[in-house]
Parts: sequence; structure tokens; C-alpha cells
Amino acid sequence: MYSCRQASRILSDAIERRLSPMEWLNLRLHLTICGMCRNYAHNIRTLETVLLRLRDQATDSAQALSASDRALILRNIEAIAGDADTGPSAP
Repeated sequence: MYSCRQASRILSDAIERRLSPMEWLNLRLHLTICGMCRNYAHNIRTLETVLLRLRDQATDSAQALSASDRALILRNIEAIAGDADTGPSAP
């Protein structure tokens, strides 16, 4: 059975990949006895749902942006992802 630290890591991993049967079993066992990790799992699922909805809305809204605005947003995202010490570029 997992510790809380292991369970939280596996819960985060489960967003991006399918868990192995053993991982799933150990996680279910841990969540059965640990209320804090059950709350964390609920929060992770809620966050994933909200982000997926926002992504869908952003995709629809992005069509209304000009090409230069989309390029600026993309540059800012890449700057943030590439180097946390440098801020977004100015318009």
C-alpha cells in the first residue's frame, strides 16, 4: 500500500497515463483508508475537468483572435515555460 506521498504522485501520474493494475490496486487501498488523499483525488479530478472545459472554451475563443495576438500569446507561454525567471514579452 502507498504512503500519502506515493499516492499523490500516482494520482498526478494517472492524469497522463494509464495506471498498471498493481498501481491502481495500491492506490485504491490507500484511498480507502486515507480521507486526505481522497480529498486530494477529488480535487485533482475537479481541476482536470475544469481545465479541459477551459481548453475547449479557449479553442473556440482563439478562433476570434487575430494571428498577431495568437502569436504573442504563444511567445509568452513559451517564454514562461522555457525560463521561469524571465517574464512574458511585451506587446
